[in-house]
Amino acid sequence: MIDKNTIPEYWEVKKLGDVCKLKNGFAFKSSDYSNGGVPVIRISDINSGIVSSRKAVRVNANTEYENYLVENNDLLVAMSGATTGKFGIFKSEEKAYQNQRVGKFKILDNNVLEQQFLYYQLHALKRQIEKDAYGGAQPNISSSKIEQMEIVLPPLSEQQEIVAKIEELLSELDKGKEQLETAWQQLKVYRQAVLKWAFEGKLTNPEVKEGELPEGWEWVNLKEVSDKIFDGPFGSNLKSADYIEEGVRVIRLENIGPLEFRDEYKTFVSEEKYESIKKHTVGAGNIIFSSFIMDEIRVVVLPKFIQTAINKADCFCVRVNNTKANENYIAYYLSTEHVYNQLVNEVHGATRPRINTSQLKATVVPLPPLEEQNQIVQEIESRLSVCDKVEETITQSLQQSETLRQSILKKAFEGKLVIEKVEVTQPRNIYFYQVQLLAYLIHYSKLKGIHHGEMTAAKYAYLLHKIYGINTHYNFNRWHLGPYAPEMKKVVNNKKFFLWKDNGLAIVNPDTILNYANPVKEQVEKAIDELSQIIEKLPGKNLTHKTELFATVCKVIEDIQSTDLQVVRASMEKWKIDLPTTHFKSKAEKFNVQETEECLQALIKKGWNKKLIDS
Repeated sequence: MIDKNTIPEYWEVKKLGDVCKLKNGFAFKSSDYSNGGVPVIRISDINSGIVSSRKAVRVNANTEYENYLVENNDLLVAMSGATTGKFGIFKSEEKAYQNQRVGKFKILDNNVLEQQFLYYQLHALKRQIEKDAYGGAQPNISSSKIEQMEIVLPPLSEQQEIVAKIEELLSELDKGKEQLETAWQQLKVYRQAVLKWAFEGKLTNPEVKEGELPEGWEWVNLKEVSDKIFDGPFGSNLKSADYIEEGVRVIRLENIGPLEFRDEYKTFVSEEKYESIKKHTVGAGNIIFSSFIMDEIRVVVLPKFIQTAINKADCFCVRVNNTKANENYIAYYLSTEHVYNQLVNEVHGATRPRINTSQLKATVVPLPPLEEQNQIVQEIESRLSVCDKVEETITQSLQQSETLRQSILKKAFEGKLVIEKVEVTQPRNIYFYQVQLLAYLIHYSKLKGIHHGEMTAAKYAYLLHKIYGINTHYNFNRWHLGPYAPEMKKVVNNKKFFLWKDNGLAIVNPDTILNYANPVKEQVEKAIDELSQIIEKLPGKNLTHKTELFATVCKVIEDIQSTDLQVVRASMEKWKIDLPTTHFKSKAEKFNVQETEECLQALIKKGWNKKLIDS
């Protein structure tokens, strides 16, 4: 039941059957199917809000089926099976037929209910449909039961407004999601590129020739740098019945991620059982390699807290000889596409493709001297640690994206969407977002010949925030040299991302930071391009002076909510400077009346005064 207290008073609550009917389809038989003819829309053709006939089965046209036509923009819903409640809009100019257990909504009066409004409201009804359908062994729901469900019904014009707002916000959200998914793919490519460079010797030997190993390297089989490579106990030697809640840890396939130990899956055997299979003992520093080679290789170095454990069957243990090789170097190499390509043709087993230990032992490895292996591991981890941070941000943002989608729809059907602005770009990991923002600022400024110290970077960040609406998540205040946010120092001083050079701040790993999508990246680029041109034309002895003048006047306008020259100058007089490196005691003393007036005129000409006064 819909709580009428949660919606506007003038909205109605109606049973779905009062405003539309839900028609079931025809019971086609598989013997009716043909190689051509009219597509039959089945439940499997409804996916992600879209109904497509691309993979639909077909039947020959028949007048018997004409009462079950599906036409462009018809709204359909699944009424049985594991995906009961999923729905979508048919998008095709080609007519189709409606299969049994596929429901088609038919709106009784288009002046009462907008179809797109119903479509979006089905997101809320889907949970109720699922709940009611799962009463028996086979999920199933009748059209009459769905028609008894309630929907909210605002006036038609407001339905159309709500639909337009939903689509505006979801379009923005989908663009951000698409960028995040692109970034995720870029991240995977970059990870493999780092590993490829590492094992070609390019991270430690800049002069290495393409296709050749660096001097001092050699190709060896994995067994040559291992003390032992072995599988876990098979069959009756270790059964599910042997597992207990505490005891000696068992390392299973579920624990092996791609270069990641998944500790949440915990299985144990008794000390007594362990004694009978202890020849399969593994521990910290051992490499565990999944025998299953499908879409990717799964390999991990056991962490320090795994001191004594047993590897299960199909979890190969590689015990590296530490006088010859670094176990992390070997694990990183085993995770590469090069090794995948070596092993994928060796797999056997139709349903569960796997390799054996002999094939793993024969894997060839490019082996540099041990000291260089250690250096390569450090170089890899330095780059991949940044990737991990980016990946964490992407994961959190994708999760937030879905939460925001549900929030938008919830507000829509409570009557709150068209009068409330929904924020759709708030990053969860604000600190890393600020790191990216500073990197973009430094990079695009450098392309314009501008080099930033901490204070000029802060002024530009302030201008991005206040004039261009790029949320920096900083709180800017008046400081001696202009608008400044003290919390920005934590970002600037992060040596993993930034370093100081003679001419200002520089990015440590520009390829890592700059190559991944961020919703504000293009905005920052365009803003820096425009700002650099505006500031360059201002009066003043140098670019630093002009930048401080511009940011100062902007901050004053924001604070006093006025562009009156006398009022601005009075506020600049109150903005005190107390620095041993300058004789100026206030901003009014540092910047003369003519400079201030020309800066005000430039701001007003661009219309930026309105943004500062409205902020």
